Amino acid sequence: MSEQTTGLSAQEYARVQAALPEGEQPVLVVKPSTAVHKGLAALLSLGGAVMLGMLVRGCLGLQEYCWVLVLCGLPIWVAAGCLCVAPLCHKWRMAQSLYVLTNRRAMVLEPVTPRRERVVSFPLRPNVILQVRKRAGGYGDIIFAWELRWCLGLRVCSPVHPVGFMAVPQVERVAQMLADGVAAVPAGAELPPVEGGQPLPMKRGRARFAPPLQELFVWAGMAVCGFSCLLQLTAAHYLPREMAFGRLAETTYATVLSLRTEESFWNSPASEPVRVRTGKHAGRKVFISYYPTVQFADAAGQRHTIELSSPQNPRHFRPGAKVTVRYDRLNPQRVSPGRTKRGGTLACVLSCIFYLVGGSLIAAGLMQKNARDEADSLPRRRA
Repeated sequence: MSEQTTGLSAQEYARVQAALPEGEQPVLVVKPSTAVHKGLAALLSLGGAVMLGMLVRGCLGLQEYCWVLVLCGLPIWVAAGCLCVAPLCHKWRMAQSLYVLTNRRAMVLEPVTPRRERVVSFPLRPNVILQVRKRAGGYGDIIFAWELRWCLGLRVCSPVHPVGFMAVPQVERVAQMLADGVAAVPAGAELPPVEGGQPLPMKRGRARFAPPLQELFVWAGMAVCGFSCLLQLTAAHYLPREMAFGRLAETTYATVLSLRTEESFWNSPASEPVRVRTGKHAGRKVFISYYPTVQFADAAGQRHTIELSSPQNPRHFRPGAKVTVRYDRLNPQRVSPGRTKRGGTLACVLSCIFYLVGGSLIAAGLMQKNARDEADSLPRRRA
């Protein structure tokens, strides 16, 4: 902590003098600590790094088709980048902030951009301090007001931000000096208005959701985001194969030679349920899948007899029927039905949708929780 201008650089001294009205001198200048919220900053950075790592892993798996993941997952890239950059922005903002106390007002000088500064001043009225939050190590927050604004930092999920002397060392001493400054103001003296800020009046119980519902939103959002991560890995595995096959595939007609049946207790596409009548599984339902064997001629006139790897509808693939198939002209043993498989593309699109849904649920839960905490921390005021 530095009183008056002791310990300030020439640039910081110039910032303080430029913000002070003519005739006022600083009684106290406080610089916030950047060591507060280290755990939260590390957690956000770790989450952003994990998301970026999974996205990069997916791009490496897609190889030349990585643009699909980059385009479809653009909101995910932005969210991961914000998680990584938010702690750095918060640390830079705290390192460049200055808190000034004069004989008439308390001033908050915080940077908005490297070339733009925001100055908020509060007159030394009797109720200027709304709350004092004490932290470990003698640090704490002295809150003058709350504001409804967005800024990239550790509170990126909360629209309600406290305004005041945040993360100051020796918070009790600073709060006492503020109280002494308020007591030293003569009764009936004309005080300047609040400048540079828009305090948000809040009432108790402003939260829309009950606390259990807020936690449910957060956990549900985390589960949805985890499921979308699995979809991203699935898309990275299947999408390159689908695109490579589609680029080399040729379409031709084939003749169905036979159908091979396979029974299973698990349902699968194009399978038919049948009730077992005899044996040890009597009365149990099984699913019969049909795997057709087809014969076709490639572009060179050479005939190939292949059994399709995926079950098909027996009504369309009955023996002797003419069907449309697609084969790889470099490897005719790779054959698929006439319709194009888009499972990897579908997984990629669904993962992006689930990421947005999960992020919205987490943001909604955190916003309501923070709004409730801030509202409950305000003192009750009579109408």
